[in-house]
Amino acid sequence: MEFKLRRKKEEPFAVLDIGTEAVKTLIVKKDSKGINILGSSVKYFDYDNIFDKGFAAEDFELEITKEAVLKSLEEAFSSYAVFSGGKNNIYDFPVLLTINPKILHALVVEEVSVRDKKEKKISRQEQEVIYRYALKGARDRICEEFFRKSGIIEKDIDFVFMKIIGKKIEGYPVENIEKYHGRNLSFKVLGIFLSKLYGQKIYAMLSELGLKVFKTIHPVQAITDVFPDIKEGAFLDMGGQVSQVFLINNGILDKIETVDKGGGDFTERIFDSLNVGREGARNLKERYASGSLSSGVSSRIKDMMAAEKNILRKNMVKCYKSSVFLFGGGSCLPEAKDIFSKRKIISTGNFKKVEDLTKKTKSPQFVPAVLVSLTQ
Repeated sequence: MEFKLRRKKEEPFAVLDIGTEAVKTLIVKKDSKGINILGSSVKYFDYDNIFDKGFAAEDFELEITKEAVLKSLEEAFSSYAVFSGGKNNIYDFPVLLTINPKILHALVVEEVSVRDKKEKKISRQEQEVIYRYALKGARDRICEEFFRKSGIIEKDIDFVFMKIIGKKIEGYPVENIEKYHGRNLSFKVLGIFLSKLYGQKIYAMLSELGLKVFKTIHPVQAITDVFPDIKEGAFLDMGGQVSQVFLINNGILDKIETVDKGGGDFTERIFDSLNVGREGARNLKERYASGSLSSGVSSRIKDMMAAEKNILRKNMVKCYKSSVFLFGGGSCLPEAKDIFSKRKIISTGNFKKVEDLTKKTKSPQFVPAVLVSLTQ
């Protein structure tokens, strides 16, 4: 469970990003100018060694995650200790949590409202009633859609965030509907939620480690706040096993697409083709992405990647906007950039309000963790 902590704004906090392949940790301190990253780490899930520890099948993924969380926290704290003599225990830090989209889901839905007296101006009281019903209708719609996809019913869904992010009267966007006339109203609503069962397991695991989660947040909640000048485009978060597309239209988050493809599929292709083990395959992929392989080896890897690239291309048609903002570990691959070669590709990694004292978070892999830290 989340702990409702009164976190002092000037005190450091930990950002824990539990992905589908790895855990990323930041130790962050915020001031009036932005945030300072005082510790950072990324630790991949170790599937090979966990087999020898005799865990039950239903606990397998959770134990892998737990081990990666521990290692990532410890490494981030070691980095933090270099820059500060403050806290002497990593578990003293309140935790800002973000979880991969297989567990923490985000949906944007449209809810409509029709007024009987279109000539009458909307009062403050009527506005609040309309908003309340719009949020309730959006919640019901999200639950119905999620049930169709997952079979999970409403009582087993836990919402961590609901917000109206776009409002229109008779098709015209407005900041608020108060004092306007009109009959037909429509609202874009963002909902962030997870299965109660998964949530309970994750929060219990973190609690067992002595960690206190003060907030759970999805990176999409930060995008329009951190990039307010972006009016049209697609943000692509290319993770290990899952990628997400956040479509921006007229400065509003318009739609979220989830694709069960990511950088891990390229790792698996190398793993299946070469006798190097998963860690070796991942290292080869990273060296290929950085351009540090010989031309011969690089050419061979490129040929291996061709099939996965074509599959990813077919799944990314929703991204074909005027601008594509790439982040996530998989976005480092040349194949990711090739898919959008005819579009303007913009990196989201250069944050003006972020000072990274560790000099380790330039990778797009850390962007989601940095994004959520900027919301605090």
